Amino acid sequence: MIYDHLEQQFRYRNCHPGLDLAFDYLAGFDPGTPDGRVDLDGDRVFALVQSYTTSPADGRQFESHYNYVDLQYMVSGEEIIYHSPLDVLSESIPYDAERDVIFYSGAASQALILTPGMFTVLFPQDGHLPCCSHQADVESKKVVIKLRV
Repeated sequence: MIYDHLEQQFRYRNCHPGLDLAFDYLAGFDPGTPDGRVDLDGDRVFALVQSYTTSPADGRQFESHYNYVDLQYMVSGEEIIYHSPLDVLSESIPYDAERDVIFYSGAASQALILTPGMFTVLFPQDGHLPCCSHQADVESKKVVIKLRV
């Protein structure tokens, strides 16, 4: 897992072959971009622009992905992404290959507060619970860039 501000992205470009393209896209991102998928390199690297209202973590489940790394970048609003390594979580819903997601229950090891300009990179071994309210439910906009493993 990586957690930092976009200004520091130069430190992480070599961590995955798709990060250069992802960071270049985020550096020029237009906040007026409508929600939806933006192909950067077909199914190898693509962005999902999302607008939503955060909500409490209660009743939600951790997730992870086998085939993609997530780069989650906060455009506006704020959220908490709870994080735990998979070895401390329990599988609750089996892997769905079509959606590349598996769900877990368990406790968070840490809370990552994303505010505008912040990002986190979540690898397949990182259980994460995104879109959670920090101090209150707020309207937020985020870009999730999916990087094929």
